[in-house]
Amino acid sequence: MNDAAKGLRRDHFLDCLQRLGSARAACRAANLPRSTLYKWREALPDFAEEWREALGAGEVAAGGPRLPRPGAIIQTRIPERR
Repeated sequence: MNDAAKGLRRDHFLDCLQRLGSARAACRAANLPRSTLYKWREALPDFAEEWREALGAGEVAAGGPRLPRPGAIIQTRIPERR
C-alpha cells in the first residue's frame, strides 16, 4: 500500500472513530486490523494526536465520556483503613 492510500485509510478510520467513539468499532467499520492502526499510532505522532482529537469529538457528540460496556470489570482502589 502506498503512502497516499495509507493516508486515505487513516482518514477513513478517524472519521469512523469520531462517529462511533470506539477504536474497535471504527476498525471494523474502516475494515482495518487494530494491530495495524496501533502500529501507525505508535509510529506517527500526528496520527496519534488526530486519534485523541477524534475520540474527544466523539465523546462530545455522544454527550459525554463513554461508559464501560455492560459486564466490563471496573477496577477501583479502595482506601486502606487506618
